[in-house]
Amino acid sequence: MLGSNEQSGEKALFPQPIVRMGSEAGPTVLVVAGIHGNEPAGIRAAQIIAGWSVRRGKLVVWSPANPAAVARHQRTIPDVPPEEGDLNRNFVVEGRECRPRGTLARQLWHHVEQIRPDWLVDLHESVKFHKDRGVGNTLIVYPREETVAVAKKLLAKVNQQITGSDEKFVLLRWPARGSLARAAGAVLGCQSFILESTRQDPMEKRVAYHCEFVRALLEELQMEPTARTPK
Repeated sequence: MLGSNEQSGEKALFPQPIVRMGSEAGPTVLVVAGIHGNEPAGIRAAQIIAGWSVRRGKLVVWSPANPAAVARHQRTIPDVPPEEGDLNRNFVVEGRECRPRGTLARQLWHHVEQIRPDWLVDLHESVKFHKDRGVGNTLIVYPREETVAVAKKLLAKVNQQITGSDEKFVLLRWPARGSLARAAGAVLGCQSFILESTRQDPMEKRVAYHCEFVRALLEELQMEPTARTPK
């Protein structure tokens, strides 16, 4: 269901987020997927994560963030100027402000500002493993002390099930300039990271990794995620 941007009056270009509220106060975790339209594993994982309940805090799932690109199975936003095509380069930080480039980035940023997440997790896929000069199987953190410390715990938890040393997830610092994760960390002060799986793994495994990392984060934050019972 598409909503509207009340601030600008423009029709929203993305679905409304799914919000799961816990019964107790706690942190707000925003999970974003589908910023690049040719990265389906994160979108499938987000569908699963959106069905979880949490004991405390708020879980917000926003997917797909770039539905027009998803519909065409392409990385970039269709029918926009080339410099606006890559949505994850459009959250331009200048000084202490984010100046989004293009309508979609502007609308997304407006809503992220309203949500004010304590944690932002952006789900992506890379073509290659990190060992092959890609960014596959990495956590790319905005390097706040707490973010790095928690990311190391998540890596230890998920990596223990991965037998191949070259396929274990590794920690990288600084999301790309113009990325949503970087803007959220720099401007909103939240703990943010990009999770990159790799297309060299089968789809089922990639989806599982995304879900396992998000679950591990929610457990670390004592939000106690559980699958919702269908009515």
